[in-house]
Amino acid sequence: MPKVKIKVQLKTEEINDSYETAGIINRKTSTITYFEKNNTKVVFNYKNNTLTRSNNELNMEYTFDIENTTYGLIKVKELKQKLEIPIKTNKLSINDKNIKVEYIIENEKYMYYLEVKEN
Repeated sequence: MPKVKIKVQLKTEEINDSYETAGIINRKTSTITYFEKNNTKVVFNYKNNTLTRSNNELNMEYTFDIENTTYGLIKVKELKQKLEIPIKTNKLSINDKNIKVEYIIENEKYMYYLEVKEN
């Protein structure tokens, strides 16, 4: 599995976070995996357009579909509770080097962008 350098951006009205990190592309499972600065494991699945984030406190899974409202699932481990939230995907663009998703959760706009950098 090739290790690659990636650039990740997350933007909202209040957040503009951007950083570079190492990631692993797994062609068999159609995923790219990396760790955020706070040691949160992130997996984006190209086949089903699912973004999964997990750490000691929570597991989060968002599925993006431009045609339908989907429901994200957030599991808070300490409280042993699950929260289901509607996701409206406005833009979904995926190719070998980039992932760009623009979506709305509870009237807040998000833009998630992942770019695979050349080694």
